[in-house]
Amino acid sequence: MHRFRILSLTLALPLLFACGKDTSVPAAGAGKSPTEAVAQWAQSLHANDMQAFSRQWLPDDLRQRTEALFEAQRNALPPAEDSERAEFAQMVDKLTAPDAEAALYAELEPMLAKLDAEIGSQLPLAVAMGSGFVSAAIAENQTLSDDEKQHASSALVAMTGWASTLPLTDRDKAKATIAAVTETTRNLELTDIDALRTISLDGALSKAGVAAAGAKKILATYGLDIDKALASVSASELSRDGDTARVKVSYTLLDKPISFEMDMLQRDGHWFSASGIARAETALAAADSAATVVDADEPAAAPDSEAADEAAATAPGN
Repeated sequence: MHRFRILSLTLALPLLFACGKDTSVPAAGAGKSPTEAVAQWAQSLHANDMQAFSRQWLPDDLRQRTEALFEAQRNALPPAEDSERAEFAQMVDKLTAPDAEAALYAELEPMLAKLDAEIGSQLPLAVAMGSGFVSAAIAENQTLSDDEKQHASSALVAMTGWASTLPLTDRDKAKATIAAVTETTRNLELTDIDALRTISLDGALSKAGVAAAGAKKILATYGLDIDKALASVSASELSRDGDTARVKVSYTLLDKPISFEMDMLQRDGHWFSASGIARAETALAAADSAATVVDADEPAAAPDSEAADEAAATAPGN
């Protein structure tokens, strides 16, 4: 469904590039050294400020082109169908009703009881199998750089140990999760599906910040403190050659040290992720290419009848 895909994009943008901005976050574009840029990314993500993060992640020209593409794709969406409007309104009403927490838990409790009976001691095995699939997917991914694959693999090891002991059927944690979901939905203030057609990229990023805060709260309930990991981020410059640099980034995830290396590029006196720039340029080029193909496939416009008659009347021999 088109509307819900746009909603998903809106809430997932932090993984692409807030309400409640943290004024301690440096101004966007202030990363005048590779290590300062890394520190700013971590601080903006810690503050759930996806607007600042997007400006720090991409140079101005790429961000402006990304914003134009976002608006073009949003405007090209077909109007919402009545069934979509009804389904969206029903979902929001369910999550924001005064008794939403109690009603949702009443629905969830039988599922938890069934999970209690079925999963038993099988969780570690299931997680191990899932980890194997994810590890293979990382290795085979054609869009990740070698540095990104190494980072993802290291983080996966830490996450696998955590997931193996998740208290999935803990009732108190389930209630806390439901409370976080309902609170986040209320804070998003997305009561009208048609409003998504007019949301700007900055508006979408602001909503993404709200969603990120809610997701962090849920993960923290189960022992995964994303803000703690972000607060531990540090960077050291390994080498620099003109407008390129190699940086080592370190942080602690679930009490396990994680480190990886990344290439960075300088644009207009500021430093950015080389892979971030490359990925944005590839996406924009693909969009431009697709638009060119569409334009080429469009039939030529029929000549205006009056203009055609006039041309015929003035043609040689008439």
